[in-house]
Amino acid sequence: MIEGFSAEDVRAAEEPLLAAGVPLMERAAFGLAMRALAALRARGGVRGARVVVLAGRGNNGADAMLAGAHLAARGAAVSTILVAGSGVDHAVARLRSQGGRFLALQDADDPRAIEMCRTATLVLDGVLGTGSAANTGVRGNARTLMAQARGAIASAGAFVIAVDQPSGIDSTTGAVPDPQAVLPADETVTFGAAKAGLLCEPAATYAGTITVIDIGMGAQLTATAPVVRRLQVADVRAERLLRAPRASDHKYLRGVVGIIAGSAHYPGAAIMSCAAAQHAGVGMVRYFGPREAASQVIAANPQVVHAAGRVQAYVAGSGLPADHDSQAGADRELAAQYSASAAALALALGTASPVDLARLGLGEGAAPVPIVLDAGALTALPRNLPAHVVLTPHAGELASLLNQAGHPDVTRAGIEGAPLRFARMAHGIFGGTLLLKGSTTIIAGAGGVWSQNDGTAWLATAGAGDALAGIVGAVLAQNSSLIMTGRQDTGRIVALAAMIHGMSARFAAGLHPVADGQGGRIDPDPNLGRPITVPGLIECIPRAVAQLLSASPDNGGTIV
Repeated sequence: MIEGFSAEDVRAAEEPLLAAGVPLMERAAFGLAMRALAALRARGGVRGARVVVLAGRGNNGADAMLAGAHLAARGAAVSTILVAGSGVDHAVARLRSQGGRFLALQDADDPRAIEMCRTATLVLDGVLGTGSAANTGVRGNARTLMAQARGAIASAGAFVIAVDQPSGIDSTTGAVPDPQAVLPADETVTFGAAKAGLLCEPAATYAGTITVIDIGMGAQLTATAPVVRRLQVADVRAERLLRAPRASDHKYLRGVVGIIAGSAHYPGAAIMSCAAAQHAGVGMVRYFGPREAASQVIAANPQVVHAAGRVQAYVAGSGLPADHDSQAGADRELAAQYSASAAALALALGTASPVDLARLGLGEGAAPVPIVLDAGALTALPRNLPAHVVLTPHAGELASLLNQAGHPDVTRAGIEGAPLRFARMAHGIFGGTLLLKGSTTIIAGAGGVWSQNDGTAWLATAGAGDALAGIVGAVLAQNSSLIMTGRQDTGRIVALAAMIHGMSARFAAGLHPVADGQGGRIDPDPNLGRPITVPGLIECIPRAVAQLLSASPDNGGTIV
């Protein structure tokens, strides 16, 4: 598991070690140098390779220059651009003693700086670290240089390593105040612990593969709660989050999920949600919907049962319009869908009336079960929802929810620029467990925040959210008794569902799954893959589940 901490907590963990004389900077620089050497060897060798260090005047720049000294000692030609005109003296002296060259930047348009970048094999971005002002980004000459250098570095095909973090991101929240001045990294080598912002969009897009260098401060963080966590393949097996069926199991023991989705006009959402749930390993899928839609669902998925009855989890809202009143007033079957959705939510809340229970095919005394509220079910939500009520909005839907909750200035663009912040805000308002869809999925719940980035950019396709809802419902159904008795965190199970969804998409796109440790980059695989369809993704769900079931606790990774 990757745990992402705030910059403040990491600095607090460093303080007693620095006071005791522990050489944290030397350890960080050595670990950085080892990653840089590996990158150079993969690109033809170290001797004669052109390394450019972009160094700020603080400790981040010093880390980069000390690493540069290691590279120079092994034969690399190391040139440093001091973007603030100066740097930490002892690091400058160390690199100079190994033959490093320096350019103290006085003019942001200095052609020598751009030429260095244009001919680089490797670039170390050490302009700003976790001690920088998070809300301002890169400023002054450094800002102008970074904006201009992006194109030169890209044209050179240079490998970029961000030192502790890409300069100009907020390492706690993942916000990027000035995207044009942030240099996208192929790898971020971060020290002591992953920073939360590296695991969240939009900063994750700039982070590349995340490698954590152990510099001996882990003990100082054991009592500190991470801002965000990321579930990895090894965790699924170690924590037994998935279970293969036993010989004695029957279909009801494997989990039954009820799908309240789609309509006669929009049956596709129901078809995809039901198929995804079935492929994710449940014993039965019950479909609650109009006869015409049901005929299409069953034609596509003959094993689906079109009958009300007992389930271990519900999925409601996929493919249902959000404007209930205007749509349902003219469509009796659609009105019945909304009523069934409301009844399932009432059951989850423990407030179901006899009429609600009858709609669901249940008798008196039926116990609450988890529910997923998607798309058309994400309206007029009550507050203080229990953790087993899972909300799955995209940024636009979350903006509407927050607008209705008294935050009229929240926009889709604002959420996309700070998803961690707004996911936590929504959880604070509504409770429940919130899954915010995006290239990195944020899950905020009672047990903390999870950030999953297991997919591919090909996943941005119509119907992918319907499949995700079905997978979430399936894993909730399989873990229903554990969730409802407080023996399992809903957020962890929802993170597992997001992982299955992402892995399935990668298989469908012809890509390998993201290896443990490759935390930030949407496509760490150099093979860019191929377009996917949602039926293709669904067909790959069993393969993803099989891989997670067979994964060993010490499965792969790039974390050092």
